[in-house]
Amino acid sequence: MGYFPVDSTGPGDRLTVMARETLLGLDRILVTSPWAEGVMRRTLGDQACAQRGLTWMPHAINMEVFNGNTSMDVGNDRDRDRSSRHSVGKQIDALLLIKSEKTGDSSEKSAPSSDSVSPT
Repeated sequence: MGYFPVDSTGPGDRLTVMARETLLGLDRILVTSPWAEGVMRRTLGDQACAQRGLTWMPHAINMEVFNGNTSMDVGNDRDRDRSSRHSVGKQIDALLLIKSEKTGDSSEKSAPSSDSVSPT
């Protein structure tokens, strides 16, 4: 599974051939906006996107970090980053579960739980 914050395109309003080949190797594709979903559809084609359950979810924002407060305790950055990644993983898991429940397709491959992925 991949979560892609697409913010630009190349010729033909698509991603590069190398990006396309990489994306075709994934079983699930999640992007950050309807515009980015369109880029993926133009790059991969509707059939490949349907096979990979292409959908979008807004990019998560950690309001504890991006709150307009310029005085932050930088000593806790590592713990805050781990917490943020764990929270985003749970949001992605929930979105994929809701999508599979709506489609009723029990054959969809499920993403690994964020609980089983250790932060880097």
